[in-house]
Amino acid sequence: MYVGVPLATLLYVVLDVYGVIGSFAALLRSVSFWLLWLLFTILNSVSFVILRHASGKFGGQTLSEPSSSLLLLFFSTVGTFSVIQSYSLRFGDYKAIDLEQFFANLRAGLLSEAASKKADLARARKVKLGGMLASFYERHPSLIDNDYDRLMMSISRTQAQITDEINAANLNPRGKISALVNTMVSADESTARTFYRYVPRPK
Repeated sequence: MYVGVPLATLLYVVLDVYGVIGSFAALLRSVSFWLLWLLFTILNSVSFVILRHASGKFGGQTLSEPSSSLLLLFFSTVGTFSVIQSYSLRFGDYKAIDLEQFFANLRAGLLSEAASKKADLARARKVKLGGMLASFYERHPSLIDNDYDRLMMSISRTQAQITDEINAANLNPRGKISALVNTMVSADESTARTFYRYVPRPK
Protein backbone atom coordinates (compact mmCIF):
# COMPACT_ATOMS: atom_id res chain seq x y z
CA MET A 1 0.00 0.00 0.00
CA TYR A 2 3.01 2.29 0.46
CA VAL A 3 3.24 2.60 -3.33
CA GLY A 4 -0.21 4.18 -3.19
CA VAL A 5 1.14 7.20 -1.28
CA PRO A 6 2.96 8.84 -4.23
CA LEU A 7 0.07 7.98 -6.54
CA ALA A 8 -2.53 9.49 -4.19
CA THR A 9 -0.33 12.55 -3.74
CA LEU A 10 0.08 12.92 -7.50
CA LEU A 11 -3.68 12.75 -7.99
CA TYR A 12 -4.32 15.36 -5.32
CA VAL A 13 -1.70 17.79 -6.66
CA VAL A 14 -3.05 17.44 -10.21
CA LEU A 15 -6.63 18.04 -9.07
CA ASP A 16 -5.51 21.04 -7.05
CA VAL A 17 -3.86 22.92 -9.91
CA TYR A 18 -5.32 21.48 -13.13
CA GLY A 19 -8.45 23.61 -12.88
CA VAL A 20 -6.31 26.74 -13.00
CA ILE A 21 -3.95 25.66 -15.80
CA GLY A 22 -6.17 23.33 -17.82
CA SER A 23 -3.27 21.44 -19.37
CA PHE A 24 -1.81 18.14 -18.15
CA ALA A 25 1.10 18.47 -20.57
CA ALA A 26 2.07 21.88 -19.17
CA LEU A 27 1.92 20.57 -15.60
CA LEU A 28 4.00 17.49 -16.31
CA ARG A 29 6.67 19.61 -18.04
CA SER A 30 7.02 21.93 -15.04
CA VAL A 31 9.90 21.32 -12.63
CA SER A 32 7.89 23.05 -9.88
CA PHE A 33 5.14 20.46 -10.24
CA TRP A 34 7.49 17.58 -9.51
CA LEU A 35 9.14 19.47 -6.65
CA LEU A 36 5.75 20.12 -5.05
CA TRP A 37 4.77 16.49 -5.59
CA LEU A 38 8.02 15.23 -4.02
CA LEU A 39 7.62 17.40 -0.91
CA PHE A 40 3.99 16.39 -0.43
CA THR A 41 4.85 12.74 -1.04
CA ILE A 42 7.44 12.87 1.76
CA LEU A 43 4.96 14.53 4.11
CA ASN A 44 2.19 12.15 3.09
CA SER A 45 4.46 9.13 3.62
CA VAL A 46 5.28 10.29 7.15
CA SER A 47 1.59 10.90 7.84
CA PHE A 48 0.64 7.47 6.48
CA VAL A 49 3.27 5.67 8.59
CA ILE A 50 2.12 7.51 11.73
CA LEU A 51 -1.54 6.70 11.08
CA ARG A 52 -0.75 3.07 10.31
CA HIS A 53 1.28 2.71 13.49
CA ALA A 54 -1.39 4.47 15.54
CA SER A 55 -4.13 2.26 14.12
CA GLY A 56 -2.23 -0.80 15.29
CA LYS A 57 -1.78 0.64 18.76
CA PHE A 58 -5.42 1.61 19.17
CA GLY A 59 -6.89 -1.43 17.48
CA GLY A 60 -4.64 -3.96 19.12
CA GLN A 61 -3.25 -5.16 15.79
CA THR A 62 -1.80 -3.71 12.61
CA LEU A 63 -4.38 -3.09 9.90
CA SER A 64 -3.72 -5.23 6.88
CA GLU A 65 -7.02 -5.32 5.02
CA PRO A 66 -6.98 -3.45 1.69
CA SER A 67 -10.05 -1.43 2.61
CA SER A 68 -8.49 -0.35 5.92
CA SER A 69 -5.23 0.60 4.20
CA LEU A 70 -7.13 2.63 1.62
CA LEU A 71 -8.95 4.43 4.40
CA LEU A 72 -5.66 5.27 6.09
CA LEU A 73 -4.27 6.47 2.77
CA PHE A 74 -7.29 8.71 2.29
CA PHE A 75 -6.95 10.28 5.72
CA SER A 76 -3.19 10.70 5.46
CA THR A 77 -3.52 12.42 2.06
CA VAL A 78 -6.34 14.72 3.15
CA GLY A 79 -4.51 15.45 6.38
CA THR A 80 -1.29 16.27 4.58
CA PHE A 81 -2.91 18.79 2.26
CA SER A 82 -5.42 20.31 4.67
CA VAL A 83 -3.47 20.33 7.93
CA ILE A 84 0.29 20.02 7.46
CA GLN A 85 0.57 22.59 4.65
CA SER A 86 -1.32 25.16 6.76
CA TYR A 87 0.74 24.54 9.88
CA SER A 88 2.53 27.42 11.57
CA LEU A 89 4.43 27.65 14.85
CA ARG A 90 4.20 30.99 16.65
CA PHE A 91 6.11 32.52 19.49
CA GLY A 92 4.06 35.58 20.34
CA ASP A 93 3.75 37.56 17.11
CA TYR A 94 6.71 35.79 15.52
CA LYS A 95 6.16 32.81 13.21
CA ALA A 96 9.06 30.44 13.68
CA ILE A 97 7.60 28.01 11.15
CA ASP A 98 5.14 28.99 8.44
CA LEU A 99 4.41 26.04 6.16
CA GLU A 100 1.29 27.71 4.80
CA GLN A 101 3.24 30.57 3.22
CA PHE A 102 6.00 28.23 2.08
CA PHE A 103 3.60 26.00 0.17
CA ALA A 104 1.61 28.99 -1.10
CA ASN A 105 4.80 30.34 -2.66
CA LEU A 106 5.59 26.94 -4.19
CA ARG A 107 2.08 26.70 -5.63
CA ALA A 108 2.29 30.22 -7.06
CA GLY A 109 5.63 29.36 -8.65
CA LEU A 110 4.12 26.20 -10.13
CA LEU A 111 1.16 28.08 -11.61
CA SER A 112 3.48 30.66 -13.15
CA GLU A 113 5.81 28.05 -14.64
CA ALA A 114 2.94 25.88 -15.90
CA ALA A 115 1.26 28.89 -17.52
CA SER A 116 4.52 29.66 -19.33
CA LYS A 117 4.84 26.02 -20.45
CA LYS A 118 1.25 26.07 -21.67
CA ALA A 119 1.94 29.18 -23.76
CA ASP A 120 5.08 27.54 -25.20
CA LEU A 121 3.10 24.42 -26.11
CA ALA A 122 0.40 26.53 -27.76
CA ARG A 123 2.99 28.38 -29.85
CA ALA A 124 4.68 25.12 -30.86
CA ARG A 125 1.31 23.62 -31.77
CA LYS A 126 0.44 26.61 -33.97
CA VAL A 127 3.84 26.54 -35.68
CA LYS A 128 3.40 22.84 -36.41
CA LEU A 129 -0.13 23.36 -37.71
CA GLY A 130 1.04 26.27 -39.85
CA GLY A 131 3.73 24.10 -41.42
CA MET A 132 1.26 21.29 -42.10
CA LEU A 133 -1.25 23.64 -43.71
CA ALA A 134 1.40 25.43 -45.77
CA SER A 135 2.63 22.08 -47.10
CA PHE A 136 -0.96 21.04 -47.83
CA TYR A 137 -1.82 24.22 -49.72
CA GLU A 138 1.41 24.10 -51.69
CA ARG A 139 0.09 20.80 -53.09
CA HIS A 140 -3.44 22.18 -53.49
CA PRO A 141 -3.07 25.97 -54.03
CA SER A 142 -6.55 26.33 -55.51
CA LEU A 143 -8.14 25.60 -52.12
CA ILE A 144 -6.62 28.29 -49.96
CA ASP A 145 -8.68 31.28 -51.11
CA ASN A 146 -11.95 29.49 -50.42
CA ASP A 147 -10.77 28.12 -47.06
CA TYR A 148 -9.48 31.52 -46.01
CA ASP A 149 -12.78 33.10 -47.00
CA ARG A 150 -14.78 30.52 -45.00
CA LEU A 151 -12.68 30.89 -41.87
CA MET A 152 -12.66 34.67 -41.88
CA MET A 153 -16.39 34.88 -42.53
CA SER A 154 -16.91 32.69 -39.45
CA ILE A 155 -15.19 35.31 -37.27
CA SER A 156 -17.21 38.19 -38.76
CA ARG A 157 -14.78 39.59 -41.30
CA THR A 158 -16.52 41.39 -44.16
CA GLN A 159 -16.09 40.22 -47.73
CA ALA A 160 -14.29 43.48 -48.56
CA GLN A 161 -11.80 42.91 -45.72
CA ILE A 162 -11.19 39.33 -46.81
CA THR A 163 -10.57 40.39 -50.42
CA ASP A 164 -8.12 43.08 -49.29
CA GLU A 165 -6.26 40.58 -47.09
CA ILE A 166 -5.93 38.05 -49.93
CA ASN A 167 -4.68 40.78 -52.28
CA ALA A 168 -2.17 41.92 -49.66
CA ALA A 169 -0.99 38.33 -49.20
CA ASN A 170 -0.18 38.15 -52.92
CA LEU A 171 2.39 40.90 -52.33
CA ASN A 172 3.77 39.52 -49.08
CA PRO A 173 7.52 38.67 -49.22
CA ARG A 174 6.84 35.41 -47.37
CA GLY A 175 4.49 34.31 -50.12
CA LYS A 176 0.73 34.19 -50.32
CA ILE A 177 0.27 30.75 -48.78
CA SER A 178 2.53 31.44 -45.80
CA ALA A 179 0.88 34.79 -45.11
CA LEU A 180 -2.69 33.46 -45.30
CA VAL A 181 -1.93 30.31 -43.31
CA ASN A 182 -0.35 32.30 -40.47
CA THR A 183 -3.38 34.57 -40.35
CA MET A 184 -5.77 31.61 -40.36
CA VAL A 185 -3.99 29.80 -37.52
CA SER A 186 -3.77 32.97 -35.42
CA ALA A 187 -7.41 33.89 -36.03
CA ASP A 188 -9.03 30.50 -35.32
CA GLU A 189 -6.74 27.55 -34.70
CA SER A 190 -9.48 24.95 -34.26
CA THR A 191 -11.21 25.82 -37.55
CA ALA A 192 -7.90 26.08 -39.39
CA ARG A 193 -7.07 22.56 -38.24
CA THR A 194 -10.17 21.20 -39.99
CA PHE A 195 -8.81 22.43 -43.32
CA TYR A 196 -5.90 20.00 -43.18
CA ARG A 197 -7.51 17.14 -45.03
CA TYR A 198 -6.89 14.47 -47.59
CA VAL A 199 -7.67 15.48 -51.15
CA PRO A 200 -7.41 12.69 -53.75
CA ARG A 201 -5.19 13.36 -56.70
CA PRO A 202 -7.03 13.91 -59.97
CA LYS A 203 -7.01 10.86 -62.22
